[in-house]
Amino acid sequence: MSVYNMWDKELKEPKLKSSLSNDWSFDSPIATPRSSSPTSRAGDSIFRKYNELIHSKSNLANDAKQTEPLERPFDFDDEEFAFGIDLLNKNVACVGDNITKLIQMAQEPWPDNVKLFQPYEVEQILLPDNASCLAVQAFLKMCNLPFEVEMRWNAEFMSPSGRVPFIKCGAFVVSELEPIVQFAAHKGVSLCSKLGNEEKAELRAYMSLITNVLVNAELYISWVDQETYNTVTKIRNSSVYPWPLGWLQTRSKRNSVIKRLKALHWYDKTLDQVLADVEQCCNSLSQRLGDKDFFFGTSTKFAVTPENIAAVRTIILDDRDVKYEEIQAVIRIGMSTIQSILHNELCVRKLVSRWVPYNLSEEQKAARVDWCRNTQQRFNEGKSNAVYNIVSGDESWIYSYEPERKHQSAVCVFEDEVKPTKVVRSRSVSKKIVAMFVSKKGHVAKIPLQERRTVTAEWYITVCLPQMIAELRKNYPQRRVILQHDNASSHTARKRNDFLNQENVELMGHPPYSPDLSPSDFFTLPRMKDLLRGQRFEDREAAVEAYKSAIFSTSTSNWNYCFNDWFVRM
Repeated sequence: MSVYNMWDKELKEPKLKSSLSNDWSFDSPIATPRSSSPTSRAGDSIFRKYNELIHSKSNLANDAKQTEPLERPFDFDDEEFAFGIDLLNKNVACVGDNITKLIQMAQEPWPDNVKLFQPYEVEQILLPDNASCLAVQAFLKMCNLPFEVEMRWNAEFMSPSGRVPFIKCGAFVVSELEPIVQFAAHKGVSLCSKLGNEEKAELRAYMSLITNVLVNAELYISWVDQETYNTVTKIRNSSVYPWPLGWLQTRSKRNSVIKRLKALHWYDKTLDQVLADVEQCCNSLSQRLGDKDFFFGTSTKFAVTPENIAAVRTIILDDRDVKYEEIQAVIRIGMSTIQSILHNELCVRKLVSRWVPYNLSEEQKAARVDWCRNTQQRFNEGKSNAVYNIVSGDESWIYSYEPERKHQSAVCVFEDEVKPTKVVRSRSVSKKIVAMFVSKKGHVAKIPLQERRTVTAEWYITVCLPQMIAELRKNYPQRRVILQHDNASSHTARKRNDFLNQENVELMGHPPYSPDLSPSDFFTLPRMKDLLRGQRFEDREAAVEAYKSAIFSTSTSNWNYCFNDWFVRM
């Protein structure tokens, strides 16, 4: 900024403006509350010193009647003066940059580590301060803004305005209700954003009424009424200070309150007059409320309270399929509040029910639990080497063509491209049953059903099991075998037990209607079929060969994962 900008060229007589600080000001788009940061003392000192320096250099006091304006009123050859002007310009530029940064920071979203400072509630805080703290806490909770209350005995002296409460939000320290409301509004959070201009004006009028009557009444009762002052105010206010500091601080604060009440013509009132004013104020508020539920608007936009949380919990316990609109109709709170209560307070999620093949009875559930416990204990939660002796088997249809699943048909699409479509295909009629047995080491045997359409006990005992056992004991004739299969009718025939005893094969058993506890059902068969989906084979024999190739291509680590996951499921 050039020094000529300080010169008032509109006047016929050369006259410097009374203060440089009036010209060198910055207009912030944010209304600065009374609790905002004070002007830098160093900056004031620089302005004051160079203002004096300018006047001393220009000698305007001795030449006030000069009629022609001076184009260069100062001597720029003076190095000291030039250095001062340069320093002043740099200081102003630095202040301007800092103000811009503060404006940008003030418009950032509300952080999660905001702290609200107030005096101790039990032994220190007084009626006016407690009302102010509750008002700020209520506002922040209604806006659903996170904050943490921190109590300090010297909160009043920490506050930039000398009043409580105040919040520390990032680099900002803001005190009292109205500045905090304005600060939150700059961050896009407001309770009256949907109110009209008339309602907003009426709201300000009622807030002014409360401030002028109720706040002054609280100060009068706490500090002027002698009985309340001696029995409550003096004791609580001085309880956190050592003597005589407590006595001095209480006396000083009482004098400042009395000075304020005298200026507002409240000090000379009697207690009855104060109570009459409070009653009149309450009657005005009651008349404004009437038979409505709220002073302004039709619903509370934010109301995350313990009562509403308990009410939402009760509604959900009564009806698990309840909808947001039904909750809102009962409790009359906003949708954002319902969402906050459900997700943040109650940690509720709405999940689709998992389909199960059978509704187990209590006896079947008990049998399932007992089987899982016994198996876990016997095999040491899957860590025992005996797990390698377990052979799991089952039968399944292999189709010549089986369509892909929906997620397997997913393709990458750009924003300007048309959404892809695909014709629904059905699986082929050509099919064949294949029995497959696996262990933790990998594939054991694959036995197709020849010229038959269904699995019978005769085929399972005379053809399937003998081939599996022969393949398993081909290199180790005395190998121990623990067979695990489901409870299909072909697997539970009486002849099965005789054959297994004859072959020295132990039957592991299986809980009823529990395909999720069979490695063949939850891993082997679904995985192999997914590898073949979308492929069309000439006949069922070709499909069986492809199925066999998919089995052999599965690595040992996958089979280890299958059996480890099996014990995790238990």
